[in-house]
Amino acid sequence: MSKRNRTDYCNLKASIIRAIINAHIDYHPTNTAHQCYYRSPAPFWWLLFNLELILFAPTAQADRGGLSIQQCITNRMASLRHGDVQAVWDEAMRVTSWADPSARPNRPDNRAAQEAADADNFGACAARVCNNQRVAAISDQNHATITGLYRPPLPPLHRP
Repeated sequence: MSKRNRTDYCNLKASIIRAIINAHIDYHPTNTAHQCYYRSPAPFWWLLFNLELILFAPTAQADRGGLSIQQCITNRMASLRHGDVQAVWDEAMRVTSWADPSARPNRPDNRAAQEAADADNFGACAARVCNNQRVAAISDQNHATITGLYRPPLPPLHRP
């Protein structure tokens, strides 16, 4: 991120935090008769938690209209400052994974991690990428070792 975008990002985040503080001043969640829906700090909390998602969502070069990614981030921040959250959200949510698995090129290597990432399951993807241990085949030669790894069962409880 460029220095200017980094400064603008910090200022935008600080503005959202100030809005949260100001919204909390008159908001009393236990007093339902006194509060108004437009005084709730919840939308500002949502914006703070999703700020990085909607600002830094990847976009294809063809979708940016010739803009660099830095200019795209600058435009998104300007739109957020002008209150156009819905347009920035819609732009960020246009990012999709592969729609058709058959459209992928055939490769001889293990595709389990890529398929997990395409399904937006990044936890499973990271686990599959970082785990390189093979599953041991169970045979008569290692059966005694494998059964020795299990603890003996607990005796039954004799309850009345």
